[in-house]
Amino acid sequence: MNSAEITMKKLRLLGAVCACALSFNSLTVHAVAVSGQGTWESTLQGRDMDGNLSTFEAYYDTVQDITWLADANYAQTSGFHASGRMTWWTTYYSWIAGLNINGITGWRFPSTLQPDSSCEWQGGFGSSGMNCTGSEMGHMYYNVLGNTAGSKTNTGPFSNLQSSGYWSHQHTYGRSSWTFNFGIGYQTIRDNTELFPPIVTQYAWAVHSGDVGVPVEVITIDIKPGSDPVNPVNSKSKGVIPVAVLGSMDFDATQVDFSTVEFGPGKASPDHDGHVENVNGDGFEDMVFHFNTQGTGITCGDTEATLLGETFGGDAFSGTDSVKTARCK
Repeated sequence: MNSAEITMKKLRLLGAVCACALSFNSLTVHAVAVSGQGTWESTLQGRDMDGNLSTFEAYYDTVQDITWLADANYAQTSGFHASGRMTWWTTYYSWIAGLNINGITGWRFPSTLQPDSSCEWQGGFGSSGMNCTGSEMGHMYYNVLGNTAGSKTNTGPFSNLQSSGYWSHQHTYGRSSWTFNFGIGYQTIRDNTELFPPIVTQYAWAVHSGDVGVPVEVITIDIKPGSDPVNPVNSKSKGVIPVAVLGSMDFDATQVDFSTVEFGPGKASPDHDGHVENVNGDGFEDMVFHFNTQGTGITCGDTEATLLGETFGGDAFSGTDSVKTARCK
């Protein structure tokens, strides 16, 4: 038996052992976005792909230089597949190869190919085990989201991140493909054949090499300055709601283009072009706008409202603050 055959035998055995011992696809671990855990709040940048600046369809990882879809089970939510769990071949050739999001093509699976000294290196095929932070998926799980081996507690800004196995685009010369389990942080190989049972199905998370989509800077706004933290809003009022766009060392609020500003679900425009004021006393000039209350579209039960706009230089921004609707009965 030559060295290649020995390596393949080890890989198949490893995949079989992991499938039995770890119950790779059966784990259920719930997680939420955790502020301060991992690097996601500083290394992920929101990207718009549908023209609505209040939502991000993808996030650019400034460290890995790749863009991740915000929806980690887009195959299901887009209607392509009932659950999103598919075989490797179906996922690779039928879904990812034809994925087109508002004109953006060239999507792929995340990689598990990078050698990683923190876990077991399997010849020329990849690394297996816990703490494989050298792969794109391992970097996301451990470094960006700050999760630990065996326990996913943080999903960051992503939606529908399943606590189960996700396919990589790497596959061996035999019947196996690399996968990463986002429930426990385990990287290994699984059988990818569609010809012989058991047929393995897993999820897929689309990524794109480089930075794609429209950058949207997240800024800080203050609804009804001086009323924090309540920010009461009477949606039936015929008055106006003041909203301050806060300046900072990284954002010059005086450069906000008045004609592009929209606020609330109703995308209300300001009543006038705003005025400069340092509302929070931090030494940076802020821009204060006023919006017709009913025009904002804020209704009883709303807990936050978003302001969108662009600077005179054409840079898009988005800011959100909390509200508490009043007199709803």
